[in-house]
Amino acid sequence: MKILFAVISMLIITGCSSSSDTSDNASQPMIQSADLTDSDHDGVINARDTCAETPKGAAIDNDGCPTIINRSESKNVHILFQNDSAEIAPTFHSEVRKMAEFMKSYPDTTLVLQGFASKSGKSKHNLKLSQQRAETAREALIFQGVEPHRITIVGYGENFLEQEGDSKVAEAINRRVLGTVVGYKGSIQDEWTIFSTREE
Repeated sequence: MKILFAVISMLIITGCSSSSDTSDNASQPMIQSADLTDSDHDGVINARDTCAETPKGAAIDNDGCPTIINRSESKNVHILFQNDSAEIAPTFHSEVRKMAEFMKSYPDTTLVLQGFASKSGKSKHNLKLSQQRAETAREALIFQGVEPHRITIVGYGENFLEQEGDSKVAEAINRRVLGTVVGYKGSIQDEWTIFSTREE
């Protein structure tokens, strides 16, 4: 009888002790080791998200960063000149304007304007004339709002002819200014949904 009483007493004491420990643990707040919230609602928790402000609807990778698609676009300028002239004819004003607009849309681009001359006349004069033609085109672009430091010029004189021969057509084609710009832009790829269409 004494043994039974002792066992029951031990069980009661142990139960009270366990109950006390449980209540103590319940009163203490649980500390979360990682931030499981998703502040930018991109499906990646903050603890793993390396891009904190993902645009809504963007396709993302496992790190919560948007997928960037790089695109390139090129633009040429081609201006022809009258004989022994560095003046841009009204016919080519739209060429200058379009190039200026392109360079404004790609502000990191630079342009090298290459001036040329036909074979008629002296070589020294043709070299200077080709430089003047490139400079005239540069000034026209600057007037359209392109920053001066983004445009450089080079004159080749009668070298690198576009068309050989002494005909009027050949000479007209060789009196020119050329330039090419390649612009790069990255755009964020949209997340695919059932309403999306795929480009072929």
